[in-house]
Amino acid sequence: MQGILASVAAILLFNITNVISRYYAVNFDADPTVFTCVRLIGTAFILILFAGPGHLVTSTLKVPHTWIFGASAVLINITIMYGLTFMTATDFSAIYRLDMIFGMIIGALFFRRYLQWKDSLGALLVISGACLILSMQEAAIRPLSILVLGIAIFFSVVMVFMTETHPVWKKAKDSWRDRARVVGWVIFVTSIMVLLMIIAGSFLRDTLLNHGQTLPGIFEVLPSNGALQDKKLILIAFLLGATIGGPMFILYFLAGSKAKSEVYMMVASIGPIFNYAIEKCFSIMGLLEIRELSLTDSIAFSLIVFGSIFLILNRQNLNRKRISSE
Repeated sequence: MQGILASVAAILLFNITNVISRYYAVNFDADPTVFTCVRLIGTAFILILFAGPGHLVTSTLKVPHTWIFGASAVLINITIMYGLTFMTATDFSAIYRLDMIFGMIIGALFFRRYLQWKDSLGALLVISGACLILSMQEAAIRPLSILVLGIAIFFSVVMVFMTETHPVWKKAKDSWRDRARVVGWVIFVTSIMVLLMIIAGSFLRDTLLNHGQTLPGIFEVLPSNGALQDKKLILIAFLLGATIGGPMFILYFLAGSKAKSEVYMMVASIGPIFNYAIEKCFSIMGLLEIRELSLTDSIAFSLIVFGSIFLILNRQNLNRKRISSE
């Protein structure tokens, strides 16, 4: 029971984070890169504080998996927040369930987790639901939605792959405090590095502009000086990471230690329902605009939720058969 409750709480906090991030992105033009990096630093601070002193820190920073995982974690969160500037958190989280399908493909290709024909049925339900939601997007932003979602799913798959193969993570699997320590340091170091690169790039951009130089196109993606100097939004981002992001990860690790991963994934599959409820509350308070659920929306979300649960249950049943045969 503790594992289920921890899973529900972790997913709820994850969705609250996304909705709050969307609120500041839409209403206060919070820069996705700066806001996300500072938020993740706040998250990492709490994780490191919670885990306390211990081992695995030095060994964590020595392996390339750490840097790939950390960079992917930062980039996926930046991508999600950018996507939330023109998509609702509900739509994004629903279509994002496609990451399960790609994760299963990676598992089959690299970890010998064979696929069954039943998997194609669940995958078809999820894909059909995602296509329905995308079809309701405005034609002008649909290609951008697909691109952003594709990037987010790519980094999600990379994170799964790094988690599966990370040598230090395997040592920490029996202790959720060790997990918190490892992930905390990974996110802290990579977030700081990304933020420092952004600051350096912005300084170089201003220097070139002051000397009348023509800027390469890559400088257009850098945040404005205002975003880097907005102390209020920076403080809000840090507090969001510390008060919600940190506890979210701790609950996630607790869920992993008290229940099987399939339990957490099944709870995560109903994330769009949580997202809609949270966004609806924000809408009632006049903080965010969302569209009312149509019949097509309901069908699409149902396809994604039931397809995700079907995939998870089928994987769970396959694992049980494999264990009993060994």
